Amino acid sequence: MKKMFMFFLAVTLLATGLYIPFPAAAANASEPAYAQSMQRLMDLGIFSRTEPERMELEKALTREQLATVVILLNGHEDKISLYRNANLFPDVAPSRWSAGYIGAAVKLGYMRARADGRFHPEADVTFAEISEIFGKLLRYKDYNLAGSYPDNYVNLMANLGILDGISYSANKAVTRGQAAVMVDRLLSAKVFGDSREFIDTVSVYRRMIILENNFVNKNADERKIVTDIGVFYLEPSLAIPQAGRQYIARFRDGQITQLAQAGLNYRELSVKYVASGKILTHDGKTEYLPSNVTWYYQAAPSSLDMVMANIRTNSSLVIGTRKDGTGYGVLFDPVYSQPRVITPGMTPGMLENLYGGKTIDRDGKYISPAQIEAEDVVYEVTDIWGDHAYVVIHANSVSGEITAILPSKISPRFIEVDGVSYPLSDDFPIEKITGQGGLQVDQRAKVLLDGNGQAVDIILEGDSDNRDFVLVLNAYDKPSTEIEDYGRKRHYVTLLHADGSKKTYLTEQSEIEQKGRIARYAIIKTGKKQDDYDTVKLTRLEYESYGTVRIDKDNRMLDNSTVTNDVVIFNMIDNIYGTDSVASVLKWSDLPGGYIQSGKVLYMRKTGDFQDIDVLYLDNILDQGVAYGLVTQISSTYNPMAGTAIHTATIMIGGKNYIYSYAEGNYHVGQVLRVKFNGQEITGVDKSITAAVVSTMVDAVDSSRIRIRGVTYSFRSDITILKYDGETWKTTGTSDIVKGDNHRYISVYLDKPINFGGKVVLITMR
Repeated sequence: MKKMFMFFLAVTLLATGLYIPFPAAAANASEPAYAQSMQRLMDLGIFSRTEPERMELEKALTREQLATVVILLNGHEDKISLYRNANLFPDVAPSRWSAGYIGAAVKLGYMRARADGRFHPEADVTFAEISEIFGKLLRYKDYNLAGSYPDNYVNLMANLGILDGISYSANKAVTRGQAAVMVDRLLSAKVFGDSREFIDTVSVYRRMIILENNFVNKNADERKIVTDIGVFYLEPSLAIPQAGRQYIARFRDGQITQLAQAGLNYRELSVKYVASGKILTHDGKTEYLPSNVTWYYQAAPSSLDMVMANIRTNSSLVIGTRKDGTGYGVLFDPVYSQPRVITPGMTPGMLENLYGGKTIDRDGKYISPAQIEAEDVVYEVTDIWGDHAYVVIHANSVSGEITAILPSKISPRFIEVDGVSYPLSDDFPIEKITGQGGLQVDQRAKVLLDGNGQAVDIILEGDSDNRDFVLVLNAYDKPSTEIEDYGRKRHYVTLLHADGSKKTYLTEQSEIEQKGRIARYAIIKTGKKQDDYDTVKLTRLEYESYGTVRIDKDNRMLDNSTVTNDVVIFNMIDNIYGTDSVASVLKWSDLPGGYIQSGKVLYMRKTGDFQDIDVLYLDNILDQGVAYGLVTQISSTYNPMAGTAIHTATIMIGGKNYIYSYAEGNYHVGQVLRVKFNGQEITGVDKSITAAVVSTMVDAVDSSRIRIRGVTYSFRSDITILKYDGETWKTTGTSDIVKGDNHRYISVYLDKPINFGGKVVLITMR
């Protein structure tokens, strides 16, 4: 009878807006997961991040720490600087680390002074204090609660489940671990008079289910995530969230800045096969999918029937449920690796190492690794966790003449072979088309296709065996981070291939001396996993000295030797120390005609009975990344501690001054230098340039050329003319140069000797 009376009393009082805080009854509640809650709040930026062993979960929470938590919890970081100098309490100096948090917490009504008028920033927080703050965050007022302070708020927290499993009393100190559990539970507590949970009332937070990341879609931006509430981008410092899990995200300016996994129960299923509504997982369990959850498939809401119809081997299922059994489920399609094109040099042993023990399907037939053939396109298919791989091989290709690259070579999406168009897959090595020296119309090639008829790679057709020539862009050693050989020195090379593609490999020995040289390569070991490095062996090539050579483009001749149709031409633009060199693969049609200066040809290979040239290595044949500048000022600074001097040159390029610092070099004001220039800064000095002619007398001049002492010099399109006015150098034009005596010295500088086709790049007038 007493229980019945209490029930009717509760109903009556609630109807009038009065909440009855019945005493806590969950004495047998399980021990809270203090560390788990603390980690979630650290991930959200509410508690300062630290190592698990330094969480200090048993240490009492201080009032200044609580003020910090409350301000960060409510997303009021912008208020901290406003109240740092508020001088609200005699025991909180403006210089105190917590002054801004305390000021904001008090001004915004979350906290107040104790009875003596002081804040007591280092005092322990009691359950009475934290319960009142949390109760008011949930929009309860004193008049909504029966009883008096502090029992009304403490009992409220108990009846909302926020104190489940925690030993408490009103005046007892709250530990950091207990506070973390309370805040964690507060996030999902219902707001009084509202159907929403607390977290949904704070604008900086949003809950989201991860429906796609770059593990699910390997071609996606790694900072992009697709969720049930939209598409978002992660701050670069954040780890990629797990697909299928629910997270609480903290936002700033539309970007996710913090991310914490929501505290749901998760089931992760990797499917072996499905039949008659039953799912057999790879770990041997039989599973049935729940119907009382919200389902998602292909990053969109779906139905259970649609999900069941699309499950296949290596599909992945993630089911997240709350304590009441409600929740969601996500189906992910099997994940295909990037395609691996099998090369002729891959031995049966390499293939066994890669694919041994895995089911291999080659166009509908099971085969062994030894039966995989050159130019096969191989995919490994796994679940979203990268497990239970099987292999699918496509042996489709089409050979012929490239008749179009659409819509353009700059931004290709289709490749046309003998009039038939094939779309480029997301995995196609696009640099084979867009790179200088890349594929062009009228060449013959073999296009490798995937199962959907999309081009995944292309192989140029030719008779030469020059496709194993590479340019070593970089060679370096660094310690391994892998568990099996952690700390052991590994050797790496980054190679520019004959088709214009660039790739990094492991080597068995250091190849640092090979940087900037061409070599021949062979794969001697394949990486076990798709993203592992293959291991290569480099064969060093011996160089010869080449003097002046003549290029006859029309007849495909270099001096007296014929150049093959499928010649590989490597061109070093800038061999940069400590990073990848800048280089390209050129076509014969890219080269300048006529005589080429000594030193421009670094290597050539002649082959066959006719000794035709099928490999060339050139030194910046197109003069890319260089500029010509006038030294206008020199200064030096001596460091007595190091005993060295640093020199600074001001160099005028195209009328603008650039600063170049150097430790060694003998440069002087008025000197003209050929420099390495990326458009923003000078990265090095190539050499000093001497004027081709100096005179006060000019025979003739117009907008495209100048004639001095009987010799006509043509202007290059980017010519600069500088005039000295007695104090500074300024840019001018040919209108300042007159026929006859100019009464000042005219100095003409060429990009190369005139007998090699040199043109005027700089004229100085002083």
